[in-house]
Amino acid sequence: MRARPAWGGGEVSPEIELLLRAAHPGTEPGNDTRIGELMRDGLDWDIVLRQARAHGTIPLLHWHIQQQGWQPVPAGPQKVLRDDFRRNAALNLLRTGELLRLLGRFRARGIAALPFKGPTLAAYAYGSLTLRQFIDLDLLLRPADLAVGQEVLLAEDYTSALDLPPARQADYLSAIGQAPFYRRRDASLVELHARVTPRHFHFPLGVDEFWGRAESLRLQGKAVPVLSAEDLLLVLSAHGAKHLFACLTWISDLAALLLSHPELDLALALDRARKARCERLLLLSLHLGYDLLQASPPEVVARGLRADPVACALAVQVWRGLTRSTPLSGLEGALFHLRVREHFKDGLSYGLSLALQPTVADWEVGALPPAASFLYYCLRPVRLAVKYGVRLLGRLGRA
Repeated sequence: MRARPAWGGGEVSPEIELLLRAAHPGTEPGNDTRIGELMRDGLDWDIVLRQARAHGTIPLLHWHIQQQGWQPVPAGPQKVLRDDFRRNAALNLLRTGELLRLLGRFRARGIAALPFKGPTLAAYAYGSLTLRQFIDLDLLLRPADLAVGQEVLLAEDYTSALDLPPARQADYLSAIGQAPFYRRRDASLVELHARVTPRHFHFPLGVDEFWGRAESLRLQGKAVPVLSAEDLLLVLSAHGAKHLFACLTWISDLAALLLSHPELDLALALDRARKARCERLLLLSLHLGYDLLQASPPEVVARGLRADPVACALAVQVWRGLTRSTPLSGLEGALFHLRVREHFKDGLSYGLSLALQPTVADWEVGALPPAASFLYYCLRPVRLAVKYGVRLLGRLGRA
């Protein structure tokens, strides 16, 4: 174990160090001792709480501080943290009940849904529904069942979260592979997925493969199908890389899965990643997960990292962004996506798709007739150039 990790190769403030150490999803003597030392150092708790909220790690921060005893924490921050934890725990229980209810509705219509992230990830990786923050329910359906799945949600008082004409909604579903729904009365969010990543992300693991390897999880006394540990590792890795690992909780998820499932077959996961042309993406994710656990990776992972120094360099880049509260974005983010795939053309294809594939924001600029819909592909690079050009001018002006 490494008692004093150098996050991203540099020093960090005490507040950020506490945030990182409290994102550890378990106990480790050196880490726990250092958390106690930091708590007695006169921290700026406003910064700690603000960053924990931003990174979705309030439950883990609460858990670690509770393990240490609350005395070093001032009364005000104690109350805020406890209130945030209780509120999140109550919402998690409500969302778990809603997930089980919806799964029953889907079964009644003759379709099967495979939940991932949300409540099942909390129970499967963290061992508790209260130790993870989540705001929505993600359900993986076979593509042929997606239309019926949408009918089920509409019948349950959900509405489409996409304020787009039907033709544009079809374009969104084709490109992104998910259909988001919202219920106003209780702010419930549900996303139906025909794929786990957008089409242009080039993550060629099919839904049928996941179903064939699914496991069963007891959730509030009911059996619920979940992704196998190896498939979940791949899905979490792809999700984190797609979003540039901008949230610490996405690394906590990886660490929690590795810690709670020591039987996880890393060699098998790496073999699947290799066949899917995303081995570097998985190596990066494993690097980050074991960094957070402050543990040396198993030899099968260490060997892959030694053979791929780019994955190690990207891990340093991610930690540097997190410790400095400046997550990757813009050109840095585009270069990250270019480098995170070992096959250059996959990264280039995804980068070009990000620049050219119309999104909701592009479609909302204005409605074009179907015959002119190809112009959205011209509109997107122009809109991005204006958006990031204004930001760049603002930075130059401040400088």
